[in-house]
Amino acid sequence: MSDTEKVRAFYEGRVGDFAEPRMRIGGDGPLHSLVGPEDCEPVPAAVFEAVGFYFVNVLEQDNGSVFVFRADAGGVFTYGVLATTDGSSSHLEVYARDGTLLAAGIPDWKAGTIAWKEQDKVRRHAAMWG
Repeated sequence: MSDTEKVRAFYEGRVGDFAEPRMRIGGDGPLHSLVGPEDCEPVPAAVFEAVGFYFVNVLEQDNGSVFVFRADAGGVFTYGVLATTDGSSSHLEVYARDGTLLAAGIPDWKAGTIAWKEQDKVRRHAAMWG
C-alpha cells in the first residue's frame, strides 16, 4: 500500500470524528491537537498557509471553525488542516512532515466518506460556503 493510500485509509476511517472535532482532536486519540501553547511546534509553510486560507474563508466569515492537528496515518506522519462549517460541510488538507500536500478532500461525516479532490477544488468549495 502506498503512503497516499495509507493516509487516505486512515482519514477515511476517522471521517466520523469530523462531525464533532472539538471532542475528537486532542487528548489520547489519534488526532493530536496543536492549539495549546505547550503543543506549539513549527509547521511547514504550506500548513501555515492552509490554516490562513481557511481562517479567512471560513472562520472570518463566521461560518465555522479551523483545526490543525498531527497524526500518525498508518506509519506516515501527517499534519491535518480541517475546516468545518456551521452545517455538515467540512474541508480537509493533509500534509507530510516536510509540507508536501498528500491529500485534499471534502469529508461527508453523515455518509462516512471523503471525496478526494484536487486542492484548488476543495478550496473553491470552502470559499463558496464561507
